[in-house]
Amino acid sequence: MGEQDYIRGSRNAYRFMMLHCLRELDIETDAEKLEKKIVQLVAEREEAISVLRDICRDCGDNSWSDDLHLADIIDKHLGRHLGR
Repeated sequence: MGEQDYIRGSRNAYRFMMLHCLRELDIETDAEKLEKKIVQLVAEREEAISVLRDICRDCGDNSWSDDLHLADIIDKHLGRHLGR
């Protein structure tokens, strides 16, 4: 077994685990429905980022990038300011 076979096998195992986790979370795994869910989540994140920018402008700080994890934005750039 070569390195490429190992990599391919690992990727297949991770893909299987990811699909299992999605099913356990009641997220549709049909390709078309999954694509629709991804688009929905991207749009939802963009809206959340926009709202967080407004709130952080007034109650926190905006020294974060748009790709920062939402929990980190809330905790480090909003929550810590609200707790003071």
